[in-house]
Amino acid sequence: MLKFYIGASGSGKTTKIIDDIIEKSVNEPDRQFTIIVPDQYTMQTQKEVVLRHPRKGIMNIDVQSFGRLGHRL
Repeated sequence: MLKFYIGASGSGKTTKIIDDIIEKSVNEPDRQFTIIVPDQYTMQTQKEVVLRHPRKGIMNIDVQSFGRLGHRL
C-alpha cells in the first residue's frame, strides 16, 4: 500500500509516518516495510525509527534513499 502524508512544515508528518510504520511492523512481523527518504536523511531516519521502536530494532523496516531504491529496483 502506498500512502502520502501531506501537510505544512512542522505539522508532524514524519512523526506520524514513523509511528504508523512501527505499529504496522510490530503487528505484521512477516511483512517488509520501506520508507523512502531523500539521500541526506537516510541515516537520520534509520536512527529515529530505531529510537522510537519499542523493541529498538528494525528487522522488517527498510529505510531507502531515492538513489538506493533505483539501484535496488
